[in-house]
Amino acid sequence: MWFPSDMAVFDFTVRITRFGSAERARPLIRAIAEIFDRLGIDHLLVELNRDGDVAWGDAYGADLILIRGSSSLTCGLDEQVMAAAGRLLPDGEAHVEWYARDPAHLAACRLDRAVERVARMFGGLAQGAVLARVRSAILDPRTCAARYPLSDSVCRMPGTSSFALNVLCDALCEVGAEYGIDWTAARQQVVAALSDLHETLFVEAGGTSILPLGSGMDPWLSIDELDLTTAGPVDQLAIEAADHLNVVM
Repeated sequence: MWFPSDMAVFDFTVRITRFGSAERARPLIRAIAEIFDRLGIDHLLVELNRDGDVAWGDAYGADLILIRGSSSLTCGLDEQVMAAAGRLLPDGEAHVEWYARDPAHLAACRLDRAVERVARMFGGLAQGAVLARVRSAILDPRTCAARYPLSDSVCRMPGTSSFALNVLCDALCEVGAEYGIDWTAARQQVVAALSDLHETLFVEAGGTSILPLGSGMDPWLSIDELDLTTAGPVDQLAIEAADHLNVVM
């Protein structure tokens, strides 16, 4: 049996249901993000809430809404969430459930936040669709999976169970901003693939180059393969067969 203490950190889930349309639930979601911010709870909602509704307004679409996070049991989260729900969504239902700390969930959250930071670099692509889809995958994976089923894209990230990471790869492939490059590819093939990628990003960015090709790329491409592999294996194939010269870009 485990007991709460001021120092202990536990996982929680805010469960919201019977709210009807997503628009009706939005004020409560914003209020919960503000509660997280006041209590010092590190959560993606806090960052997005500071950017306004446009940053995450489409992330939640279906009844039920689940918001997972981590905090101390004694922080007063329950009371504040219930008070906000009673004020902003009186016809709905909301409550907070607490669980023992799950290290796997912590690792998954950290990966999701890293994926979201990478996705921000592509915020200008497809009118922000790539970034919006990744945020939806993190905040509301059930709705995201139903709305944007993953394709059989060759750009899918192998060896990972991260839904958000696969959504990012899938979305980038869909808008033509990601290309698979085989580790056995000749230099000419690599340059051709990166040139196609550069053209896509150049056009989408309104003529602003965000991928350094040309003479600036040549020294990087000409690095000796031995130097490229000294950092250790970077994918499952390299781990299983260390004698392979693997370069993952």
